[in-house]
Amino acid sequence: MEHRMMSFIGTLMASLVMAAGCSTTSMDNSNIAAATNYKEIGDRVAQYRQRASELRSAAARLEWEAGRFAAQAGKVSEQAQQKMELAKQTWAAADEADAVAREYRKQLPHTMVY
Repeated sequence: MEHRMMSFIGTLMASLVMAAGCSTTSMDNSNIAAATNYKEIGDRVAQYRQRASELRSAAARLEWEAGRFAAQAGKVSEQAQQKMELAKQTWAAADEADAVAREYRKQLPHTMVY
């Protein structure tokens, strides 16, 4: 049972790190220029906002799990520390995705509803 749980946690951590890495890629102005119309830019805003929301949910879950590990061990265990570090990275990735969404949003007319 514990082996399956550790395997699941390892898989979850790997997928979160990959997701965080994808969302932390910096956006340059060529990406905005490549968007051919406002709908495409609006779609990208929605995409990055959704990614940020998903990352925030994952980070909150990681923090909760770290608290559980610490409560079970009676102290801050190595697993809890790893979860907290991963949660910090995931929060940072969510902030970056929000920043990218804001940059795209600046390219849209103020009256556009998307």
